[in-house]
Amino acid sequence: MSDSLSSIPVTVPHEINSGGDCGVPAPPTHAEFLESAAQNCLVLTDPNSGVLSVAMGRPVVAGRLMMEPGHLLFGAFLRLEETQRDFRHGDAGVLVEDLRKAEEFPYFGVKVGRLSEQKAADRKKLTAFVRRAYRGSPRGVAYWARVAKVVWIAYERLLSMRYWAQRAEQCEIERLAKRAQRTFAEKARLRKRHEKAAAARKAAKQRQQAKQALRFKKNPAGGCPAAMSGHAPGKRRGAAT
Repeated sequence: MSDSLSSIPVTVPHEINSGGDCGVPAPPTHAEFLESAAQNCLVLTDPNSGVLSVAMGRPVVAGRLMMEPGHLLFGAFLRLEETQRDFRHGDAGVLVEDLRKAEEFPYFGVKVGRLSEQKAADRKKLTAFVRRAYRGSPRGVAYWARVAKVVWIAYERLLSMRYWAQRAEQCEIERLAKRAQRTFAEKARLRKRHEKAAAARKAAKQRQQAKQALRFKKNPAGGCPAAMSGHAPGKRRGAAT
């Protein structure tokens, strides 16, 4: 199972083209079922008509913040409404606000520069940037480095929760896709079994009709009950001639 999770658009389900000489729809592959399930629906196939229909909706594990696809950068984490709400008090909130300003322009001075993606690639690089930015602060650079560690741990925890939430959704989609594929295979097996039984009954009936035709050809009167009893048709048994 791949750990990478793609975006999940909301579209109508696709159709599976018919295959074979008899027009029976070709069994959908696992990838096709995954695609249809990712399109906010899971499809099942009617074994008689082969028409696709929506079976159920996509599982909803968590909200937008957890399920939004793609990697969340540290700069985007600082701009989240949830981050600003959780860090709106204390020195952690001051640091988050200062780092957001440092992303837009050299808030801490030209020597320190802007907070780029490279400078916030990991916790050590972010700590180094914060140490340079708060040099000369009454609290000391060690204090601000510890506050930066708190913010970074919150960012890492959010990434971890996003990963497991999206993984749970992907596992459920794959489970539903496999179950739908097994349902399609079982219906196809039963359809073939019924077709085989119907063909056997038809062949037996044709053999019986062929035997009767051959018997009538050899003995044309054999098929007449009156002729078999030795009496002419239209006369009662024991009647005077």
